[in-house]
This record gives sequence, structure tokens and C-alpha cells, in this order.
Amino acid sequence: MTRHRAPDAPARRRSRRRSSRRASDSSVTQTGSIAQTIVAEALTAGTLTTDALTPGAQTAAARHAAAEDGDAPRAATALLEREATADRAIVVQDTADHDPGVARVRGRRQLALSALSVLCVAGLVGLFVNVVDGGRGVDPTGFDVIADAPEPGDLPRSLVDPPSLDGPKPGRAAAPNVTGRGDDRGSGPVARGVSSLFGGANSPWVQPATGPVDPNSAAMVAGFSGEKFQMSTGMWTVPLYFADANTPRRNVPITSGWTEFSSLPNVPVPPNAKPDPSDDAHLTIVDRARGCVYDFWGASGSGSSLTAKLGNAMPIDSSGVDPGGLGARASGFSGAAGLVTYEDLKKGSIDHALVFAYPKTRSGGPVAPATKSDGRTGGSDAIPIGARVRLDPTLNLNSLGLNRYEMMIARALQKYGMILGDTSGGFTIYAQHPQSVPGGSYGGLLPDVTWVDLSKIPTNKFQVMKLGPQRENASRTVGNRCNGA
Repeated sequence: MTRHRAPDAPARRRSRRRSSRRASDSSVTQTGSIAQTIVAEALTAGTLTTDALTPGAQTAAARHAAAEDGDAPRAATALLEREATADRAIVVQDTADHDPGVARVRGRRQLALSALSVLCVAGLVGLFVNVVDGGRGVDPTGFDVIADAPEPGDLPRSLVDPPSLDGPKPGRAAAPNVTGRGDDRGSGPVARGVSSLFGGANSPWVQPATGPVDPNSAAMVAGFSGEKFQMSTGMWTVPLYFADANTPRRNVPITSGWTEFSSLPNVPVPPNAKPDPSDDAHLTIVDRARGCVYDFWGASGSGSSLTAKLGNAMPIDSSGVDPGGLGARASGFSGAAGLVTYEDLKKGSIDHALVFAYPKTRSGGPVAPATKSDGRTGGSDAIPIGARVRLDPTLNLNSLGLNRYEMMIARALQKYGMILGDTSGGFTIYAQHPQSVPGGSYGGLLPDVTWVDLSKIPTNKFQVMKLGPQRENASRTVGNRCNGA
């Protein structure tokens, strides 16, 4: 229990308060004397009996009578006699209730009690009039303020033990759950990311790179030291086109003989859509109107003449991974999954994991979330397809001298990491091909080069997250998962 006392008032206020209290005491004394006189007269006249008085009132009446006639012993004796016969009065009460004479006496008694109540109220009013002191307000420093902290048992249960709620409590701002912001030291848990592509609840692309580091991480990361870290933009990457409800649809022929279907039906193909000019010839079309992503590998032609060696379709809110292993990448990943997009760069934040390729991919099958692998290397520094690698979240990014897009990439690598999706001749992440962005150029968001240098990001600060078991390659064709055709 905590008690707080208000600060003492100035001396002049204390003097005024004492005067007010003396006046109040006088008023109460006068009022009490008047009331006692009326009660005594009523008792003498027989209009009021001591039956109607409480013990305190009986004592006051006896004392008043003694003071009036100077016979205190007689008054005390009368009071004792009254108390001795109290039980007898109770016994005969029931009989008195049926006696008309008693009823008349009781009526006079109630009238006297009413008068006494009115006088007591008047006395209290006089008390407060004197405290107010001529119309001036009550001085708050004249009171002792006692604040008693309530015990838990005195509070509503909802305040003592509020129910668990998903999300912020009403009236409070939700504290941001982000690492790498502020001083960019990246400590603490990371919130699930948000992405317009493959942002579903179980998508690996929006999961934070948290959890234990693999015991063999240092050996695998040692292999990065002989590689230049960069980002593919103008070659060996993926053009990403967007369709709407007005985009013409057509069946795209699939030309390889090892697929189970000859075309991918009902694909919205923008007239300007064309594949990356490199040998893999990737092309991805995002149909936001119907929530579908169409991936092509080995594509040729454009618009209405588009064909491809391999094609598939998956929902835009799916995991971005082909369950049959025959995605646009050797890992079973969609070509759009993990790309640094034009939209990311414009908004200034990459809120998803990245995809990367690396020469030293481990043979023996993929690890989740990949469903297929083209890994071909042994040794302690080889990394299996599907492995997630993050940038040390304790690294102070502000100390690296990064520019805008480098900082965006480094933050994403700390928060969500990058997932190994392909075997390549270099150590690279991927950006959307500029031929598929408005105006055919990033307009200063990225350098106008084929390979963007990322060597300011220290590759020796990468960490391989704990690996699951390698599994057998999946190898089956999964067609149009958006509409079943």
C-alpha cells in the first residue's frame, strides 16, 4: 500500500484553514445543541420516548438533561435503567403494534425524528458553507491525499490477467519487429516478409533467416573467398512481364520431347514479352488479374509467336516451388522467385529472400525447399541446392560505405537471406532484366551494366543456416496449377 502526502500549504493558507475549521466546529456544536434541546423537550412532553433513540442518541439526551438541571447522577441512573429494560421493550413490541394508542405515540415520535434529521442536515450544510469560506474554493493543499494501490483481487480479472491477443493491444502502437534498421546491427527476431510474388503463409521466400547456423557453415563459407559477389541484370537473368485482364491469351507451344504436354494453355502474353537473350532464355509472365505466374525456360519468339522448351504455371500466392522439380530453375524454383525487382528498388525495400547461383553446388540431391538439384561438387566447401545463406545479422551495415541499392540488398540478406537455386559459373544474385521494366532501363535505380558489383558486402560474413537432409531429385511434369488445364 502506497501513501502520498500533498505538499504543505503556505503559512497563510494554514491560518485560513484553521479559522475555517474553528468556524465549522462552532457550527456543528451549535447545531448539535439545538438538536439535543428539541429531543429533550420532546421526551419531556411525551411526544418522543427513548425507544426511538439509538444508544448514542440516548446517551446524548441523558447528558443534555443532566447539564440542564445540574443532576448528572440522575441522568446517568435513568440511562442505566433504560438499558436494563431494553429487552423487555423488545418483548412487548409485538403487542404494542396492535394498540391504537401506541400508534399515535409512534406517529409523534416519527415527526420528532424527521425534525431532528432536518436539523442535522442543516448543520452539515453550515459546516461546508464555513469551509468554503465566503465563496472561495476549497484549498487542495489543506488535505492529505492517500493513494491506496489496489490489490489484484480488487481489480477486474481482465485487468489483472488480460486475454492473449494476436496483434497489438488497443491504443498502442505496434513496436516494429525488424532487424538491420536504425544502426543496422540486426539483432532480435525478424517479422515475416511481404512480397507481391510468392508471399503465401508457407512460402520460403518471406520467412526470416532465423534459427541455428549449420555446424559446417564456416567450411562452406570459406569457398566464397575465391568468388566475386555480384548481381546479374543484363544477361543470364529473368525478364518479368505483367499482364492484366485485357492482355490477349493464347496457348504457348512446349517444344521439348520430354514433357507430358505439348502446350501451356490460356497464357496472357503481352505483345512486348520476349525472353532473356542468354542461352537459358528465361521468361516469366505475372497475371495479377487471375493470380498466376507463368514460367518459361528455353523460350523463343515474342508475343503471339512465343514458344518454349519448358513451361509451367503456379499460383502467385504459392511457395514458388514446383513440386515435380521441373521449374524454370534447376532447383524447381519459379524464375520469378527471389528476384530483385523494379518494384523492390522503387519502394526502397526488399522484403523477401533472394535467390543465388554458385559454382560449388553439392552433389547428392537438394535440401528443402528445393525439389531438384543439378549439384555436381564434393568437398567440405560445397553447398547443396536449397540451402539458405544469410549475412551475419550482427554486422553493422553502416560501417561498409554502401550505396542505396547495396544497402537494400544487404538488409535483405541479413533478414531473409538468399536461397541457392542454381549452379553457375559465378557467385551471383539476380535482378529483373531491364528489358521488362518501364522504358527498358532502371533509370538510376541500378547501374546500366550487365553485372552489378557487390564486393562491398563481405562474403566472409555469410552464414549457412542449419541444413536439412539431402533428398532424392523429383522429376515429374506438373502442368498449369492455376486452372488445371
